[in-house]
Amino acid sequence: MSGIDLENPPERLVTSSGNEAQLIGSTGAGTHPFVVQINRKLCPTLIYSNRDGSSTVATSTFEPSLTTLRAAPVKKSGWINVRKGRTCAGSIYPTEQAARQHMAGDSNCVYTAEITWEE
Repeated sequence: MSGIDLENPPERLVTSSGNEAQLIGSTGAGTHPFVVQINRKLCPTLIYSNRDGSSTVATSTFEPSLTTLRAAPVKKSGWINVRKGRTCAGSIYPTEQAARQHMAGDSNCVYTAEITWEE
């Protein structure tokens, strides 16, 4: 099991080998109702997947190949306020201006910093 649910897909999908993938739709029938396009170097490949993102597909040599989808990390960024004693004020703001406005007049705020992370 890959830890995803294609009924509520993540923002981005990748295969276990790192290829970008996109949920095309669902047939609503059978054990593998989800149609997924995998972007490979030469040409895209369509596969049928089950709800948790795993599927066994035939390759050009007719050997089965397990394809597992997972959520691709999504890079996000925001702004935080650092208070005296190097503690964070507890909120992440979308812009530097929003972070500074929230701490306006607070003498304990010593620095506003941009942070990035992956989800």
